Amino acid sequence: MNPDSTSATIATGGAASSIELLIPEDGVVNSGMISVLPLLITTNAITMSVASSSSTPWNAGMNGLTYVTLDSSMINAINGLSATYTDANNRNWKQVEIDFTSSGSETLLISSVAIGYSITENLTGLGPQMYAYHETQLTGSIPNSVDIPLTLIADAGALALSGGISHELMITNLPFTAPQTLYPDGQVYEIITRHHHLTDNTQIGAVSLIGTASDGEVLNWSVDDLANGGHFMTTGSNMANLLPSSTVVESGGDWVITWRFDVSWLWDDVDQIDWMSRATNLTGDGLAPAFAISGGPGKNAVENDLQIDYFEVRDEFDRLITVDPSQDFYAAGGSDVTISGTVRFQDNANLRPLTNAYSVGINYSGTEIPATSSNNGSYSLTLQLPANSALATFTPRIVRIGPASGAFGGTDESNPQQTVGLFTDVETPNSEQFQVLTSNGLLDANGHVWDPYQSLTLHLTVTDEQTLGDNVTLHYWREGVDDNNDDGVADENEYLTMARPISMPGRSNEQSIQFTGIDVSSLPANGDLSLYISGTDWAGHSLIIQVHTVYLMTKQPWL
Repeated sequence: MNPDSTSATIATGGAASSIELLIPEDGVVNSGMISVLPLLITTNAITMSVASSSSTPWNAGMNGLTYVTLDSSMINAINGLSATYTDANNRNWKQVEIDFTSSGSETLLISSVAIGYSITENLTGLGPQMYAYHETQLTGSIPNSVDIPLTLIADAGALALSGGISHELMITNLPFTAPQTLYPDGQVYEIITRHHHLTDNTQIGAVSLIGTASDGEVLNWSVDDLANGGHFMTTGSNMANLLPSSTVVESGGDWVITWRFDVSWLWDDVDQIDWMSRATNLTGDGLAPAFAISGGPGKNAVENDLQIDYFEVRDEFDRLITVDPSQDFYAAGGSDVTISGTVRFQDNANLRPLTNAYSVGINYSGTEIPATSSNNGSYSLTLQLPANSALATFTPRIVRIGPASGAFGGTDESNPQQTVGLFTDVETPNSEQFQVLTSNGLLDANGHVWDPYQSLTLHLTVTDEQTLGDNVTLHYWREGVDDNNDDGVADENEYLTMARPISMPGRSNEQSIQFTGIDVSSLPANGDLSLYISGTDWAGHSLIIQVHTVYLMTKQPWL
């Protein structure tokens, strides 16, 4: 092969049937290709061997340029060679022979040989390049590449280079995480960072944690004197307060810094905070910081808006007053209603502000009245309804976000709140006279004479101008049967009861009721049955009590 050319012509079957390549001793070959061009159409089969690993013979009739890829056995054979040549720079090389054989003479033009290999070497003098690369990280950007000085001397051919630098950091800042969202809810947040020196952790002089917020605020915290428990310092923004309870300990070969802080109500919503943690040596130099992010897509890094997420009104009987266009709700005029609900941070179902960090007002029929704030974001208020007939309305809103001492930017992000309406009821319900069904139709039961051999069924209609309650109860006393003390007087505690439900309590204002199966067979001749009813309307007003008496006819001796 001519040393000044980029191709070689060989004749198989003769002495000049091979070419030689040099591969660095530490190079690991991973690919290769040889281009072969017969000068004439071949008449014999040709075999190519690479480092004594042979290919499948090429049949006679080769014509035109052929690209031959090294197979895995050839690549393994190259990698298995030992270095046999040392150049003037004391680099050791493997000598790789590529042989071509055939049974007859063939002339081949080897136009190119391409070998791909990887090599890792220890180099010195790259400090300036590495420092410039990592220093650029401190500005928040990472360069796409590093410029490395290279001297190449070659007589001919082509060389393609790619790769990178692997190096051990003198100071390592380990990856860390930051809270996704910070809230001024009184809780103490923690960011834990870890750092170690390659040879001696006492060579770390200080550690810093910097949070750069998208609104321009910059948190800049640092700690030195690590061996004595740390001396923490704060510069920059005071929107988050680094707490004295922050700690430094050496654990598992690392300095472990626990940065403990809370968030001020003066910090309005922030989209993102980029955190950077870096340890420096005793002269203040440090590279390769670690990074973390608070916030990001769909989540704020800082959130101080509030929402009312629950609101209810209950009457004096602890019944929930709902918003229902198809139904009016009533409560007794002058009675109390209880209002309660909860407040949360925006879009966080489980996080509530402290008691002093919010105030809710209830619009009560046009007048706003403050509710009492309690633990877990709750609020409550008891109001008295008007004594006259009226419509009372209740609507909540957040009237103060943050403590009274000061806050900034927080807004009420509640969904539109529905107004709860409640009518006052000042009228008592009424009932008609008891009636009994006879052959002449329904007749008033009061004073009626009834055959004792028939069980008694009573009919009653109850009405209310607004709406009825849950049930109506019949109280009845039978002479000679229920007179427990035999004094001939219907005492209150001697009455038996029979209750009937209202079919649509809270909705219906009139209902006919039947009380069936009243046994009067044991009453004495001409005995009487004393009756009255009790019950309330939905608002709790009692039915007007009317006492009725049914007389029983004398039993006939022949029956």
